[in-house]
Amino acid sequence: MLTELFPKLKENIVIKYINKFLYSKFYIALIALCTLLCNIFGFEIIYYYPLVLVSVIFPCFFSEDMLPMVAPLGMTYASVSIKSNGNYVTGHSLFDGSSKINLFILFGLAIGFTLARVMYNFIKRKDLTRRMPSLLFGYIGMGLAFILAGLFSIYYEAKHILYPVVVFLSLSFCYFILLFVIDWKKTEKSYFAWVMTFYGLVISCEVIYIVISIKMGNTIFISNLGQIFTGWGMRNNIAGQISLCVAAPIYLAIKSKKPLIYLWMPLFMIVSCFLVNSRGGALTSCLIFVIAIIIYFVKVDKIARIKGIAMLGAATLAGIVLFVVKFNAIKELLSRFFASIGESDMYVITQGRNETWMHGMSNFFENTLFGVGFYQCKDYIFYNFTTGFVPARYHNIYIQFLASTGLFGIAAYFYHRAQTLFITFKKPSLEKTFIYFTVLALVISSLTDNHFFNIGPGLNYCMALAFIEGMNILEEKAV
Repeated sequence: MLTELFPKLKENIVIKYINKFLYSKFYIALIALCTLLCNIFGFEIIYYYPLVLVSVIFPCFFSEDMLPMVAPLGMTYASVSIKSNGNYVTGHSLFDGSSKINLFILFGLAIGFTLARVMYNFIKRKDLTRRMPSLLFGYIGMGLAFILAGLFSIYYEAKHILYPVVVFLSLSFCYFILLFVIDWKKTEKSYFAWVMTFYGLVISCEVIYIVISIKMGNTIFISNLGQIFTGWGMRNNIAGQISLCVAAPIYLAIKSKKPLIYLWMPLFMIVSCFLVNSRGGALTSCLIFVIAIIIYFVKVDKIARIKGIAMLGAATLAGIVLFVVKFNAIKELLSRFFASIGESDMYVITQGRNETWMHGMSNFFENTLFGVGFYQCKDYIFYNFTTGFVPARYHNIYIQFLASTGLFGIAAYFYHRAQTLFITFKKPSLEKTFIYFTVLALVISSLTDNHFFNIGPGLNYCMALAFIEGMNILEEKAV
């Protein structure tokens, strides 16, 4: 804002060099490194204050747009450490006591300065705000479905509105904000891919750290129910987030003259999914990888194809050697991974999900128009969250919509989904297709889990949709 009101500020050497750094790949890499270190050592509050200053407050006043907020927005979810949010392990939480107050202050600062920039753009930068968001009506319908969830059912209580509202905001708020605070005609097409690539690497490194720590006898990463747990989620959450990132480095490989630098990254991410023993996340990651790597072989030249084949061949050979050398350990890992679907999961006290899905359909038929709300799934009982803010859920996106929001909700979701497909493939491009892989991964992994209704994946989801629409704006400017 200030650099536009006072143009001489743009020539200030300090402001110029800070902005040069904030719009560079080194900045994204630094955010990734700080996220990883924060997750390991647990200095969240110490990190979050300078993060808000650098990524929100400074760009609000001294940058051309708010693009520097994207990397923290996409990665900070994975910064919460087991030391600071170990409800399942230590009983201590980052969201209690003085830490909770600090989080409210930080959240208020971030939202306040971001909205200030939005209002400024509506007044002074009409070139960024005159376009109506393409997904507006779909989001309005889905928002109403979340608010009206359970209406006219015997279970409806006004106090139960808060959770669905928070989930809806995680799925939508940043889509609208980013559309109005980023100058898309100046945004690099690969920016989202860089953020998601670093994010996937961060989570995968967290997994390696957890596995090594467990091998060394550190049991803090093992929950009371015997499953891997980190500060921001359990094994399925970890693998679900990784699946959102798998396609990004393959896009960078297509665009690079040195594709081998990037092609090992999705393989590293997939291995991490297997290490945490998450079937849904691993299978989703593999599926996204196969589709994306096929596009890679179609799009690149002959030399790049040979390099890709060499990388896959080397990875296969390494896997065979590892299997021979560590046969017993890998056999045990695979046997656990491919165990029957009835195996007890972290929060499961009844075996299998078929029973849960049937219970969800039964709830749907109790109130077909608006469902029974989000607090009636009885089969999955969260340890320490039985009567808390986050309800037990049905582990299937479509059954969740039907049971919780009824026909109105599932219709709104399908309309929203149709809109997202339309803005992506009306005028298809490589960039939009690969960004949509993040959306697709979330939808697929939510067929057997709750990722769509978790706050963290929702942030990456609406970021992806904002960047898809941003690419449409960029293409219109180029015509």
